[in-house]
Amino acid sequence: MNITEKIFELLPLFDMEPHEINEGSCSTFAAMLRDAGFGRDVWGDDLDMDLWSDEIQHIEYWLETYGMQHCFTWYEGKFYDSECPEGCEYPDQLPFYKRLIDYFKLQDVIKKFQATTEITMRK
Repeated sequence: MNITEKIFELLPLFDMEPHEINEGSCSTFAAMLRDAGFGRDVWGDDLDMDLWSDEIQHIEYWLETYGMQHCFTWYEGKFYDSECPEGCEYPDQLPFYKRLIDYFKLQDVIKKFQATTEITMRK
């Protein structure tokens, strides 16, 4: 059995959608993969920045603010969780982190909009 097959075997044990597993049971899921012999379970802030994509590496506070919010499996150079049974090259390609990145980008857009609106209103 490979890791992808194991992930699909574990999913029904949680009686919830894969994204719901990642919203509170991610460490349990990752530990179950580890215990089955598939890599190690890691929290995002345990990884060096060079393991994250270039998009993330320029965000100084990424690990302290966002990285630590998810536990996943690192196995044979790829990253896996309940939503990513096929694995990915960088942890920020996991759907959990993609949602956080989208949120981060949205917050940046909102701040820029608020700053522009404030300047326009002063005129």
